[in-house]
Amino acid sequence: MIPDLPGLPPVGDGGIFLPIGCDIIDQCEIRISSGISSCISASDPCIRHRNGDVLPAQRLRMDSERFIRGKKKLNEMSGNAVETMIGNLDGIAPDLARYTIEFPYGEILVRPGLDTRSRQIATVAALTALGNAPVQLKAHIDMALNVGVTRKEVTEIIIQMAVYAGFPAALNGMAVAKEVFSERDRDGRN
Repeated sequence: MIPDLPGLPPVGDGGIFLPIGCDIIDQCEIRISSGISSCISASDPCIRHRNGDVLPAQRLRMDSERFIRGKKKLNEMSGNAVETMIGNLDGIAPDLARYTIEFPYGEILVRPGLDTRSRQIATVAALTALGNAPVQLKAHIDMALNVGVTRKEVTEIIIQMAVYAGFPAALNGMAVAKEVFSERDRDGRN
């Protein structure tokens, strides 16, 4: 028997329990493992199923509040990146585009506590340190410059990553930065 979840009333034998106030399930990707489902986000309504049946996943809509909020934030930072991302993934992985817009941009980057500029500095540092995400690093260096980070600051962020992530990561990051700077010069952007 699967134990009841803390803080939620018991379901009884079988059936689905929707937490109080959750009357929609079309905004939750349902994954059932050992009879307990988990949702994409703790903020989405979650479902618990006792009889072990696998429920079909419900697709998040591109008009969800998180998607709209994320699209707005991403557009503020990069202009047409939302439409480009959706277009690049359309037909192969539209859900991936939606998740990428909803979670990082619709949940994390809109949180209070850090301004967008500071978040982009952290993102450029993290992606440089990872060393395996040149496409994302390129996009985020471009966004960092769009929100007020200077070229000199981008260069210093990447140099500092040599200490923590190693010289190969920093050298690769600098090559990406050089590419972004060249493209912006060619396009007449600072």
